Amino acid sequence: MRKKNLIVTAAAVSLVGVVGIGSTLAYFTDKTGEKNNVVTFGHVKIELNETSHAGQDEKVVIGKENDDKTGFIYSNVMPGDTVSKDVIINKTDTLADCYIRAKINFKVDDKIVTDADAEETKYGKDIAELQNNIRANLGEGWTYNADGYYYYKPVLTADDKATPDIDESKAVSIFKDGKFSIPATWGNEAADHEFVIGVQAEAVQADHFTPAADGTWGNITVESYVTPEL
Repeated sequence: MRKKNLIVTAAAVSLVGVVGIGSTLAYFTDKTGEKNNVVTFGHVKIELNETSHAGQDEKVVIGKENDDKTGFIYSNVMPGDTVSKDVIINKTDTLADCYIRAKINFKVDDKIVTDADAEETKYGKDIAELQNNIRANLGEGWTYNADGYYYYKPVLTADDKATPDIDESKAVSIFKDGKFSIPATWGNEAADHEFVIGVQAEAVQADHFTPAADGTWGNITVESYVTPEL
């Protein structure tokens, strides 16, 4: 009886030993090759086009392209004249849709006149009146904001061929009907002076970006212009 008990005990010790050896075995392993996932960033690209054309029912002063190809020169303009200036901004590729905005700068005798100093120059009130005239007669979809920018509400996207009368890649001209009027109240203080109206355009991607309720872009800063500076 005693001998049988010894055999059972020995077998149990041997089983424990087998379990102990099994826990030291190595894991099966493998390793795959590397797969490269290429991410290509898109871009936003716009251009500004300007034309000048004669109207049929109103007096329009036609400008000619100036020497450095940045716009038009209007000569012998009189108070009350209507000036043709059709400014079109459009996206130039089929990639990223975008929002656009613009700045309209006024320059008299080689000096930029802003809202802040319009009252301090000899012809400042005239420029301020011209600014207000333009801001009150903007093309459809354009609004002026106190931050100094003119914002275009619609998104510029690829042209939809199903709507041949509308080109969704182009904005409506900033100037209503492609023209603006010189205030009739301008007087001798403006005589013999040269003034320039410069337009600069900016764009921001539409994907993952939502303008503020008033259409502005918040703290976004555009580092480079795509249109000539003054």
